[in-house]
Amino acid sequence: CLSPTLEACEIHSTAMEYMSYPYMDIFYGRSAEQYSELHMTDGLLFLPYGCMVDEFQHVVYDKPELTPDERHAVWKELEERYQPYINYDPAQTPFHAMGGAWMKKDHIFTTPFYYIDYCLSQICALELWDESRVDMKEALEKYNTLCQLGGSDTFLNLIKKAGIESPFNVDVIK
Repeated sequence: CLSPTLEACEIHSTAMEYMSYPYMDIFYGRSAEQYSELHMTDGLLFLPYGCMVDEFQHVVYDKPELTPDERHAVWKELEERYQPYINYDPAQTPFHAMGGAWMKKDHIFTTPFYYIDYCLSQICALELWDESRVDMKEALEKYNTLCQLGGSDTFLNLIKKAGIESPFNVDVIK
């Protein structure tokens, strides 16, 4: 516990992005609401993508003997399940159409299992954002508590001490 775990660190930046929505007019003027909606949409669409990357890593690291074609097939199947709205044009992007898009994610090679950290932090950050819409002071107190705790404990204990629900709680995303 010398420093926070990556999923705890990611809460700090992500939560502040969301909690700063009321001030986006300073940067974007009349387009502030449009920016916030786009940013929130991107954040929500990231959740299934991040889970897909995590599942892919579990499969390929559990089965290192998979051939490149088999790894592509795993990615393609996961894309169809997690992102059914993606439709690659084989004529335009043949490599992606055959399941090769996973190779553009350097995290898979350099920081295995980091994407699930993004997902866990995203859910905690969304919880702080949701609370900030009702009581910004309380949300900031939780945020500051989390910051002050630093790496003094495990992820679950840090968020519990800060008053943030566990992203593993089935009801929290509702």
